[in-house]
Amino acid sequence: VYLLLAAFITFVIQFFIKDTIIIGKCRYIIEHRFNSNILYRRTIAVFHKENLLNLIWVRFQMKIEMLVSWLLIVPGVIKTYQYRFIPYILAENPTINYKQAKKLAVKMSDGYKWQLFLCDLSFLDFYLMSLLQSFSILVCTPVLSVKNGELYLLLRDRLLDDENKKFFIERGFDLSNEDHQFILLDI
Repeated sequence: VYLLLAAFITFVIQFFIKDTIIIGKCRYIIEHRFNSNILYRRTIAVFHKENLLNLIWVRFQMKIEMLVSWLLIVPGVIKTYQYRFIPYILAENPTINYKQAKKLAVKMSDGYKWQLFLCDLSFLDFYLMSLLQSFSILVCTPVLSVKNGELYLLLRDRLLDDENKKFFIERGFDLSNEDHQFILLDI
């Protein structure tokens, strides 16, 4: 009985709290990319009471679909790269539904899955060092999070046409309208 209770509590914490906090981390990374003086309320704006249930529901649907696709290994790897940017899409537009977020994330990764895999492979040492808990918290998590944020913004910029612009509501994150300097890695 206690084991089942512990499993249920772990499930609730993982699916409803931790996965939702990841969206806040993504929002912070995007905000920090354009402004080093981030207002706290901008970071937690995605957790407004009207959006919170949608965020939890979209992440839950994503996790279930990922779990099913990982039953066969190859589809699991492909879905991992296809759905990689859903938390960032939710961080920018917390009202978007799962179907729209999935469609945008798949479009973003279309033609770039191999490059994303090679990019992850180039950070293999960070993934291995993240096994050490203290090193993971202090170094690996921030570096890998910023890498994913930069990849999101780079691939997001490709989709900023009239058809998709309505889903990306944060006009301040448009790379094309800002004079921001960033490094493009030729992978």
